[in-house]
Amino acid sequence: MTNQKILSEFKEFCKQNVLQDLARFEKERKQVLVAVIISSFIFLFFIDFLNQLFFHNIPDIEGDIYISIGAFSVTFSSFWFTRLFFLLIYLILFLGLFIIWSIFYNSAFESFATGFETKTNQKIFEFINNHKNLNLSTKPFDTDVNETLYYLNQSQIFNSFVKINNIKQYSQISGDINNITINITKVDIQLGLNHRWTEVFDINTDIYQASSKNVTSLEEIITLLNALLFFIPTILLLILRLIKGLPYVFKRVAQGKNIDYERFELEVLKNQASNHNIFRGLLFRAKFNKFAKFITVVRPNVLKANISTISHGNKQLIKLEDPEFTEYFTVYSEDQVDARYVLSTSLMEKLVNFRQKASKNIYVSFVDDTIYFAIEYPDGLFEPNLYRSMLRFAPLREYFEAIQLMLGLVEELNLDRQIWKTNE
Repeated sequence: MTNQKILSEFKEFCKQNVLQDLARFEKERKQVLVAVIISSFIFLFFIDFLNQLFFHNIPDIEGDIYISIGAFSVTFSSFWFTRLFFLLIYLILFLGLFIIWSIFYNSAFESFATGFETKTNQKIFEFINNHKNLNLSTKPFDTDVNETLYYLNQSQIFNSFVKINNIKQYSQISGDINNITINITKVDIQLGLNHRWTEVFDINTDIYQASSKNVTSLEEIITLLNALLFFIPTILLLILRLIKGLPYVFKRVAQGKNIDYERFELEVLKNQASNHNIFRGLLFRAKFNKFAKFITVVRPNVLKANISTISHGNKQLIKLEDPEFTEYFTVYSEDQVDARYVLSTSLMEKLVNFRQKASKNIYVSFVDDTIYFAIEYPDGLFEPNLYRSMLRFAPLREYFEAIQLMLGLVEELNLDRQIWKTNE
C-alpha cells in the first residue's frame, strides 16, 4: 500500500522546507507589483497626452483632397480626411504604447514567477515520493504531446464533434505503484481550428517582393501600386486585430496572471488559428495488467462543464442507486453490470467527498486496460498571481490533495480485486 501522508504532516513539511522559498517569491512579487503600478500610471499619462494632442488640436482644412494614380482618382472631403487620418495615427500610437506596456508587464511578471512552480513542485514531490518509486519532470516535453493526445482521445472523457488537436503539457509525475504504471500530467487542452485561408492574402510579402527589386516595367509598377493600395487596409485590419485582443490582455492583467504571447500572436496578430479552451487541470492515467471489456465514462453532472458531452456513441446512461453520487456525476457505459463493478461503493464515496471539498469538475473513464482520471482547474493550478500573497497554504494543499486522490485510486483499484473482465 502507498503510505498516504496526512495533511498535518504536509503542513509541517511546508513550514520547514517551502516557506523560505515562498517568502523570497513574495518579496519579489511586491517589488514587481510596485513597478507595474508605476508603469501603469506612466502609460495612462501618455494616453492622456495623446488625447489632448489628437482630439483637441485637429486643424480645419478647407477644400477637398485629390488622390490620383494614373486614370484612377479619388476625392476626399478635407474635414473627414483629416479626422480619419488623425484617428488612424492615434490608434497606431495608442496600440504601440499598449504593446510596450504589456510587454513590460509580462517581463516583470516572469521575473518573479520563473522558477516558482518548478521549485515548489519539486519540494512537494519529495514529500509525496517517500518510496522513491516516482519521477518528476518539470520541463516541456513536446515529444510526448502526440502520445498524450492519443490517450486523451482514447479515454473518451472529452468526446465532442471534433477530436482534441491542441495541448500544452507542463509538469509530469510518472512511475510505478504496486506494479501499476501511473502518469499524472498538468495539461491545458484546446480544440484548435487553423485558418488556412490567411496564407492566400500575404500582402506584406507582395509589397516586399515588389519593392525589393528595380521597377522597370509597367507590369512591375502596377504590381507595386496594387500592393501599396492594399497596404493601408492591411494596417487597418492589424489595428482591428489588436483591438480584438485587448480584452484578453486586460483580463489577464486584471487577474494578475501572465500573458500567453505565443497564443496572442497566433490568434490575434497573425489570425492563423482559433483555439477554444476545453480543459485545464490534472490528468491521471494508470495502466493495469487486466483488460476491461466494456467502456465506462463518468462525467460531472453540471450544465456549465467546459466540455461537450453530447456524443456518447453506443454507451447508455447508467442509473445508480447512490443519491449523493448521482447528484454530482452522470455515468455512461457499454454495459450496465460492468459499470457497477468498476464503480465500487468506496470509489464513488471518494469521488463525492473530493467533489464536495474541492468544488472541481471530475472526469473518469475505464477503457481497455487503462483508467483515466481528470480534475479540472479552469483558473490554473499552482500558478502565481501578482495580486495575491505567495505565503498561502491553500494552493499547496489543493495541489497535494489532488495528487493524493489520484495516487489513492491505485489502492482503490488494486489488482487483488476481481473487478476487471479479461479479454478472453
